[in-house]
Amino acid sequence: MSSPSRSNKRPVFAVLVLAAAFYLSFPYGALAGIYSWKDEKGGIHFTDDLSKIPPQYRSKESGLTRHRESAPPAATLSNDVPGLGVGPSDFKERDVPLIPAGTGNSFVEVLLNGKVKGVFMVDTGASMTTISDKLARKLDLGAGKDALEMPFGTAGGTIWSPVAVLDSVKAGDAEVTNIEASVNSQMEDIDGLLGMNFLGEFNMVMEQGKNTMRLKPLGRPEDPVWGGKNSNWWKNKFVYFSGTWKQYRAMAEDYAKQGHPRTSSLNKLADYYRNVSDKLNSEADKLGVPAAFRPASP
Repeated sequence: MSSPSRSNKRPVFAVLVLAAAFYLSFPYGALAGIYSWKDEKGGIHFTDDLSKIPPQYRSKESGLTRHRESAPPAATLSNDVPGLGVGPSDFKERDVPLIPAGTGNSFVEVLLNGKVKGVFMVDTGASMTTISDKLARKLDLGAGKDALEMPFGTAGGTIWSPVAVLDSVKAGDAEVTNIEASVNSQMEDIDGLLGMNFLGEFNMVMEQGKNTMRLKPLGRPEDPVWGGKNSNWWKNKFVYFSGTWKQYRAMAEDYAKQGHPRTSSLNKLADYYRNVSDKLNSEADKLGVPAAFRPASP
């Protein structure tokens, strides 16, 4: 479904699944992988959260399918703050055309890394954007033996899964940079899912009769903004990044006591999130974001 294109190899790394809107949940409350099921009208639905699937569709007999993640991408850390400096800071609403599918689902054309196009299903039930393995190859996201992985808690125990970071994801003229995307090797019918780590940067309104997804800026024009982002965005980003690196550091310390082989991966994740947290604070200082928005030091 996506258009052929070439792109230079980009750095990728494993990161925490971001929750809807301002990303306040942590990975041990999530289930790894992507699930799909078919409703009574024949519509196919996708989500990365098993609890969001209606109970009557949670069995294989009812058409439930779990799509496992592909092999880990290569891991090189980038300390850019996701979503900072992008989005409609001019408070202009963006209308993104929807592609009619006849299944009850909504699809949009997206542009990845400014080069590779794909058709993605809009999925408010997916915390993270997902791309197919085929699309990942077009983006030249290579696998590496030293790739970082992230732990996810499931009913069967902890499993480790990779994700990649894309330079940018653009739908219409709405764009988010440095955005995480899981890579799914069994996603064949569509190019990907547009999840809440993109959609949560906006107030979204689906206008099905007009085949349009309207993306509105967060907040009101009269709200004070710093770098195009209002106080709620800054407050929640501070809490998220500060809490995340501390969580991973504590996990790494527990793993170290057990002699666990994944200790190094957790320390690298903690280092990454601390670097992003430091950069967020540095950018906030430059922009004059009030110190009162930041969480108190322990």
